[in-house]
Amino acid sequence: MKKLVLFLSLMVSVIGFSQSSSSLPSEIYGIWRSVDNEFVSIYVDEEFRTVFERRSSGGQRLAIGTISYNENGEMCITRFDIKDQYSLAFIIGPSTLVITKPRSDRAWLWSKIQ
Repeated sequence: MKKLVLFLSLMVSVIGFSQSSSSLPSEIYGIWRSVDNEFVSIYVDEEFRTVFERRSSGGQRLAIGTISYNENGEMCITRFDIKDQYSLAFIIGPSTLVITKPRSDRAWLWSKIQ
């Protein structure tokens, strides 16, 4: 499992940096479930910002903020719930999404459920 996470992290770093800096891919929008049974919803709000909300399996909000691209093509997260901003690498497939965790060498593996 540790080798899989390391491999996915490496793939995320390489491919995530090559993403376009103009807009997020349409496949990223929807509801995703992690292997830890957390959920993230990614949508466009009324101000045309791409917003994410990460929740526990019990429905408790764990994080909320906006997603955009920075000049390096990385996913840039600006949190609403706490004062924080960071960049993440990601790769998206037809039914899976891998996102590096902030300030870590680990990654989340998400499966699309809606």
